[in-house]
Amino acid sequence: MDEKLPPMSMYRILDFLEEEGLVHKLKLANRYVACMHITCDHQHEVPQFLICNECFRVEETAISKAMLDSLKGNVKKVGFELVSPQLEINCVCGDCR
Repeated sequence: MDEKLPPMSMYRILDFLEEEGLVHKLKLANRYVACMHITCDHQHEVPQFLICNECFRVEETAISKAMLDSLKGNVKKVGFELVSPQLEINCVCGDCR
């Protein structure tokens, strides 16, 4: 079967998967990654992504409620509104270091 999926269809599929919480869109790395909690049936904290600048490996961790509340407070203090609490942090992984 040599059928090709049109790019717009692929983006619609990715948008749907993102809305359902099955993938995360990483803006810094310009890619999508599967959620590490895809098989869980309970609520998780807000994801934080550590992205290696060298090999582009991504690790998903979580932001505690206290840290998220502090971040929201800092954003509000300077007159901004938080649109997405997802954090993407440039790092260098242990293998590349």
